[in-house]
Amino acid sequence: MKIRSFFFQLFETVKKHPLRAILVLGFFHGLIYVFMIPLWWHHEEPGHFEYVWLAANREEWPQLGEYDNDLRKEIAESMFASGQENLFNVSPRSLDDDPIYIGGSPVGRKGVYYWLASWPIKLVRDQSVVLQLYITRLISLLLFLVSIWLAWLFMGELVNKRHPLRWMLPFFLALLPGYLDNMTSVHDDVLGGVVAALFLWLSVRGIKQGFSILSFIGWIISVVLCFYSRDTTVPLVFLAPLVPI
Repeated sequence: MKIRSFFFQLFETVKKHPLRAILVLGFFHGLIYVFMIPLWWHHEEPGHFEYVWLAANREEWPQLGEYDNDLRKEIAESMFASGQENLFNVSPRSLDDDPIYIGGSPVGRKGVYYWLASWPIKLVRDQSVVLQLYITRLISLLLFLVSIWLAWLFMGELVNKRHPLRWMLPFFLALLPGYLDNMTSVHDDVLGGVVAALFLWLSVRGIKQGFSILSFIGWIISVVLCFYSRDTTVPLVFLAPLVPI
């Protein structure tokens, strides 16, 4: 009876606060991906982490072609120590190379994500490169949760509060393996997903309800972020003039 009562209370809580339940689900599901995916196995993760690390440890913003070979050696050595096969065919013999190849480097791309992720790394710059990687992944996890919240707000503009699609879309995102894999990695795609969701929510809200001064400022900020966050979000900038029209 106690078990039955527990599940009944749990169901009632979820029913009353679906967004909270989805965010909790997304958080714990995301944690699994943060720590389950082997070191440096996300798409181009070593290079994206290097960009974050350079932004955290250099006084000037990293420029195209810039790298840190000591950091790359630490990354390569952590690949060997993990006992996992690395995706870039890094071998002990390559540690004498300059530069050591750890996959493609995104240095020189739009830098908002790397700037944002660099702030926590500044606090732990003396810690191991593995700890810094996991901290950066956790920053991506927080952005993933923001994207779920924005999906909830977006659907709230399209359907009424009791419509099942209101919770089905963010619930689906919280469980979608491909989305989780990408949104818990060290990659600028993470911020791209967040700013795209922000733009879509504020755009639909503006079309339906009209813009106040604050909402219009927020919408303009979302457009700017779309331009400076990721190449894949730039097309939204060209769609932006349709919103006030």
